[in-house]
Amino acid sequence: MVDLSVQPKRKSKFWLWVLLIIIAAGLTYFILNKDNNTTSDKVIRDSTGVSPVQ
Repeated sequence: MVDLSVQPKRKSKFWLWVLLIIIAAGLTYFILNKDNNTTSDKVIRDSTGVSPVQ
């Protein structure tokens, strides 16, 4: 009889690396673009507004 050496197919870790790179890129983006407690929705006073006469 012939002895065949059958080895299991290696699973590719391509998707694992893609997922890790996406997570690392997202974390890097949020860390580097921190808002530092400043927001873009601050109420800005209108300096051209007319104040009531007393």
